Amino acid sequence: MGLRVNSLLLVFKMKKTVLFLTITLVIIVLIFLNGNKTEVAKQPLLYFDLYSAAQNDSTFYLSDFAKSIEYVKLDVSDSVYISDIREIDMTDEFIFILEKNFKLYKYDRNGNFIKRIGNNGEGPGEYIAPLSFALFPQKELIAVMDYTQQRIIIYSFSGKFIRQFKALSFSSKIANLNRKYIATITPFPEFAGNDNFGLTVYDFSGKTVSRMLNRGYETSKKGFDENTMPTEGRIFFRNIDDTLTYWEAELDTVYKIIDKNTIIPKVALINNRKNNSHRAGKIIENSLWIGKVTETKRYFFVTPCIFNNSIKHIILDKVTGKGYNMNINNINDKLEIEAGFINNVDGGWPVCPVRVTSGGEIVSFFYGFELKDIINELYLNKIDIKDSQKALQFKTIVNNAKIDDNPVLMIIKE
Repeated sequence: MGLRVNSLLLVFKMKKTVLFLTITLVIIVLIFLNGNKTEVAKQPLLYFDLYSAAQNDSTFYLSDFAKSIEYVKLDVSDSVYISDIREIDMTDEFIFILEKNFKLYKYDRNGNFIKRIGNNGEGPGEYIAPLSFALFPQKELIAVMDYTQQRIIIYSFSGKFIRQFKALSFSSKIANLNRKYIATITPFPEFAGNDNFGLTVYDFSGKTVSRMLNRGYETSKKGFDENTMPTEGRIFFRNIDDTLTYWEAELDTVYKIIDKNTIIPKVALINNRKNNSHRAGKIIENSLWIGKVTETKRYFFVTPCIFNNSIKHIILDKVTGKGYNMNINNINDKLEIEAGFINNVDGGWPVCPVRVTSGGEIVSFFYGFELKDIINELYLNKIDIKDSQKALQFKTIVNNAKIDDNPVLMIIKE
């Protein structure tokens, strides 16, 4: 009887804790949205304990995740070389790549180079440092966010300059909202003229339609500037299945933007090992640092994370509500690889999702010449390959690769 009473008391305390956390989150959200006409929809929120997930090492296979895999070798027409991919998105016909050196390229789905979109410069239709772009396939338009000039430039899919207009304040990421609005994120909302708003919605004429995510409460806190400095790449702002998702470094909540006036909390990332001192370059014992959040239709990927100087790659399942550290450990006691999905589909390199398109595809890329020795001598013979034809295709791409080739895209549909 005593055991049962204790159990009931424990359950009661747990329910009180969950209720307290829920009420606290609602209060925080209301403060976060202060000053807006934004509607906060009532919807169940997923909670993930990142520390527990980081300790839950599990092995994942690509065959259990991937519906299909497509390889696209980017050609080098007109001496266009891709050193690194800053951002990528695609339609059924085209692939658009924002290269590390601030150049936007258009390819067809076979990897044939079509043209460059826009040019570097300060004149009309020119950009200096584009950090992000958004596709509007129904309108066949591309919106580019030039961080340096703080202006949004709109081009047609054919590359024709349509118009440009000023962004309100130091926006770094841009996205498609409801197929008819341009949304931008300002990671430093306290900067001039923005009234502490983090998200701005424009129409295609450049008119400001709405502003959301008032950050006045956060900016008033001591140390806000020091602890939130979101470096490039530590913001997730992507349209997945016609729903815009937003996460920013140091935020514990992933938000869903429904329309120009409605934003709701989507996922709570519980991190009771959080420590803001990671920027000092020190190893903080028992602290968990979040690097980046990425979303697909079913999963959230929090990768990489740092825990006690160890790299973690966390996968959060939105259906089951469970979280794991993606761990690859000693395939056949011989091959050690850090993390990701073991590619047992075709024997290619493991996939750690960090780039995702607006259609929900995961995109990895590799340089074939770098994989020749690894693939031929180490990897292909040590796992159970599920698709021998795909394995042959992958091996052919790698064996025929040259040092001056552009990278090969690996496009995975979930």
